[in-house]
Amino acid sequence: MTGLYSPTSGEAFVSGNSIKENIAKVQQLIGYCPQFDVLWSELTVEEHLYFYTKLKNVDNNKVKEIVDKTLENTKLTKFRNFLVCELSGGMKRRLSLGISLV
Repeated sequence: MTGLYSPTSGEAFVSGNSIKENIAKVQQLIGYCPQFDVLWSELTVEEHLYFYTKLKNVDNNKVKEIVDKTLENTKLTKFRNFLVCELSGGMKRRLSLGISLV
């Protein structure tokens, strides 16, 4: 349903949007948190969240608010300027969760 793999059969809808006909809209409506972390060790926590808000086409006027709220919700505010390579495994998972919530 995320569009990572094409469906082999059947159909699914997210808020009335077909995963076959309108996957771009479906991707805007759902978050995805894979089992493996999709993180870059040379970026900070905050840079990841900014990157993924832009990837999801978040309105420029809302990006900072969403990043700050996501940091707060995942208890990563004080780690916003840490490089991913400085985070524990659990903190990386919280960042991945935050990315999926964006």
